[in-house]
Amino acid sequence: MTILIIISIVLILWSFIGWLLLQYWGKAAGNRNYRRSFDRQKYTLGETIKVTLALMPPANPYLAEARDVLLVLDCSDSMGSAPGSPLREALRVAENWVSRLPAPFHIGLIAFNHEAQLLCRITDKKQSVLEVLGAVSLGGGTAIHFALDKCRDALKEGREGIQKTVILLSDGGSDRSQAEEAAQQLREYFSGLQILCIGFGAYVEIGLLKSISDSENFIHKDKVSQLEDLFALLANAISQNKAVTCFVSEGVAAHPPFSLENTGGFYPTSVQTEPETRITWSVPLLEQQPIKLTYELTPKCIGWHTVALPDSKAIWKMPNGEDQESQGPKGPKVLILPQRFEWASFLMPLWLFLFKKKCPSSFSEKVNGEVKALSSRPLPEPVPPPKVDIYTAKLRPALVIGLGKLGEMAICRLKNQLRERGLDAIIDLVVIQDGDFHNRPTVTVGNCSLRDQDRVVLKQDLRPYLEKIREHKLDGTTRNWVPWQQWLGETAPLTRCAQDRRKARLALLLQPDAVENRIQKSIERISALNSEQSGMVVIVGDASDAETSGLLAEIAHICATHKMGTTAILNSTVSDGDNSRQVAGMMNELERMITLRGEAVVSDRGGVSKTANKLFDRIISINGEQDVTRDSVPIANLVWAMLAYPEILTQQMPIANSTGCYQVKLHSHNYPQLSLWEWARERTLSQLINQQWLGLNMAQEPLTLPATDTDVINDYIDQFWHGSN
Repeated sequence: MTILIIISIVLILWSFIGWLLLQYWGKAAGNRNYRRSFDRQKYTLGETIKVTLALMPPANPYLAEARDVLLVLDCSDSMGSAPGSPLREALRVAENWVSRLPAPFHIGLIAFNHEAQLLCRITDKKQSVLEVLGAVSLGGGTAIHFALDKCRDALKEGREGIQKTVILLSDGGSDRSQAEEAAQQLREYFSGLQILCIGFGAYVEIGLLKSISDSENFIHKDKVSQLEDLFALLANAISQNKAVTCFVSEGVAAHPPFSLENTGGFYPTSVQTEPETRITWSVPLLEQQPIKLTYELTPKCIGWHTVALPDSKAIWKMPNGEDQESQGPKGPKVLILPQRFEWASFLMPLWLFLFKKKCPSSFSEKVNGEVKALSSRPLPEPVPPPKVDIYTAKLRPALVIGLGKLGEMAICRLKNQLRERGLDAIIDLVVIQDGDFHNRPTVTVGNCSLRDQDRVVLKQDLRPYLEKIREHKLDGTTRNWVPWQQWLGETAPLTRCAQDRRKARLALLLQPDAVENRIQKSIERISALNSEQSGMVVIVGDASDAETSGLLAEIAHICATHKMGTTAILNSTVSDGDNSRQVAGMMNELERMITLRGEAVVSDRGGVSKTANKLFDRIISINGEQDVTRDSVPIANLVWAMLAYPEILTQQMPIANSTGCYQVKLHSHNYPQLSLWEWARERTLSQLINQQWLGLNMAQEPLTLPATDTDVINDYIDQFWHGSN
């Protein structure tokens, strides 16, 4: 009897201590600023653990005003539908954005392709919009002007006297003139209307989306990793910079003792798995409200375990620019029981605490064995392109420099043409641009794209120089054409030209070394080539582009100091506003240089006076269509013709002592030599083996391959490559 009493007392004490451990370690950890909790205190091995984070933002004296927001989503074919495609990422952004809108904000949804459809009227019921977002489907072309026309009717149904905002998510593949006209009409109808455009993906028509919105209301994101700051930009854009943004970095104790299974309903901006598991969220706040985030784990071993790493934190970006940090708690701990031991829920806590078992550092999972590959002999090298009786152009050695967006596209197109003909090493290609090129879509022609070594980037911050002018520390070296008071008073960045040709030119004048070294190296290389023709420099760009108009004359001056003639090819279009002033400024500058062909032209590049004579051999103007892709075709073809056919320069556009004007019409076609050969070679091999030797009928349903010995196939391939019977 005494033994039973003792055993009962021990069990009661054991269970009571286990209960205390559950209450102490399993309770929510942290304070009101950063709290972590579970829905239960104990789980069995393999069960899903739901972890909840509750964060309270610091006090924000600024409150966003009420607003009617219309979300306009591009669901055309060009947006794609696969995971990671622009459409999927746009939907992620839209869902996160809508779920965090405060009560004063009402939201509506329009989806469009070649036509526009109002999916949800402007409402205060966010759940209705979220449900419709989940049903958006893909298909059709892109007609932004139809979507903007539909916005008028939708916004008219909104609240009177409330600020209106249109958020357009698209890749911009639409008719520009119609879209601009529709946007202008919409602004005229709604006074103070804000149109915010978000370009998704690598191939975005930035010019179109910028013209629809405003430069400051356009955001371009071509990678998923860049979504981290997008929510903050959206919040600040429509709240007049009164929003608070929270960046949450939650370190997860995964591998071991848990594996991360789900990141909850609010999409994270990134999930890192190496060297440790970490989830990052970017949460915009337009009102003083708590944040709730969740994620799910699956336990891999029994015992007491902490689910999060001690370095978890939340950083609050306040409207005044300050950062406030909330440190994540160390706990709580969760109890993982063996399967079928739920009945011992009060006995196991103390047992697993006293007799804890070390969790393995990694887990091996059962993997099905790979299917053994068929044995095959190594294939011979592919047949090289034929070289007998094939015309190969003898190109004039040259350095071709691209300026601005059009210059970049033309250089990439010319690089593809040179690669097609196996002449990559004869011509030096380089693009000179400011640091803003990272915000532009990736330029690709065929399988060719520009590498880092094909660029010279002007990484220049003009602010220190302007501050010296203001403080009178330059001792008479001030450039009078620099409007330093205007630039310092503007909010536009001073690290890129921002459509001001003077900023582009000043950036080159202040730090010319990288450009000068690259040009000197290329000129020395092409001058050393054993060629029947002397080398030349060709500069291509759009006359209305700030980079082109600002850098053209200075780069020609650099080339002239190395005694190398320069030919400028400029795309000219009729335009109004700032672009026309850019062109006029450049043309006045070129006119002075042409007039002074026999006299020395002085530049203060790098703070040193440098002189050069005869900056340009010729200046060629091409009538463009204000479309970078189409306008780059005749420019690339003209450069090719000038380098491949000497008579074009010597007979059609000769260099004279006096100034002359020539009009030349060029008709040319670019045929893909190398890729055409590769296509013909691979298609011939495919048809020869599949249809003739194996007797495979490509039209039969279902498609089946006759049983054939692998050695026979290899023999067929050898015969094809080596030409044997």
